[in-house]
Amino acid sequence: MDDVESIAKKIRFEGYAFINEWQPSLNTEEVASEVGSILDVEKYLPNAGIGKIQRLNPKEPSKELINQYSGSYGLDEFPFHSDLAHWQIPPRYLLLRCIRGYKDVLTNLLPLSVFEKIIEKKYLKFALVCPRRKSGVQTICPMSIKFKTSGDVGVRWDLLFLQPLNAPAREAYKIMLYAPWDEKEIIPACLEKPGDTLIIDNWKMLHNRTTVPFSSQSREIERVYLNSIG
Repeated sequence: MDDVESIAKKIRFEGYAFINEWQPSLNTEEVASEVGSILDVEKYLPNAGIGKIQRLNPKEPSKELINQYSGSYGLDEFPFHSDLAHWQIPPRYLLLRCIRGYKDVLTNLLPLSVFEKIIEKKYLKFALVCPRRKSGVQTICPMSIKFKTSGDVGVRWDLLFLQPLNAPAREAYKIMLYAPWDEKEIIPACLEKPGDTLIIDNWKMLHNRTTVPFSSQSREIERVYLNSIG
């Protein structure tokens, strides 16, 4: 499966697509441009320092990385989340491409259906969250965990950069913190070889990264956000 039509179909029906060693001679931007329309984050956040293509390397926790997952979790396992969940409408897709990978570091996927099963409908329907405040005077904008736009439904989720605003959201956070995951419900993906490519529907799938052992700290993954596929 390496043609764009097949990839787009799989993502529509399953929420993700994994392609082994896909066109390793091409760079990430070239591959992403073949797949769909690239979202240039810098145009929306010109002072954030987030480029069109982002290089992801495991890092130890530090204050300088406080606005990244590595700043809080370092080499430990990341919690399940949506990318840029604090945006009013998060990016629809993200593409992860292996530059240097290891078989003992995984990207796990949690389907929307599993998330909705764990977070009961009574909580999900009314749960409100807002971006984490950077200062006490910052204006907050309430957002629903579950949202609908252009006739399609999606979810946003982030234990670190979103904070609950009401009782249903606090209950949802409590459930996700202590959820006993069934391994059969989690989809593992191993970005191990150059060119290995994982494309995720960011509205339909949560994802995380597993613990990075000492021997795998030179792992390098490139990420790009996409507005559309196909």
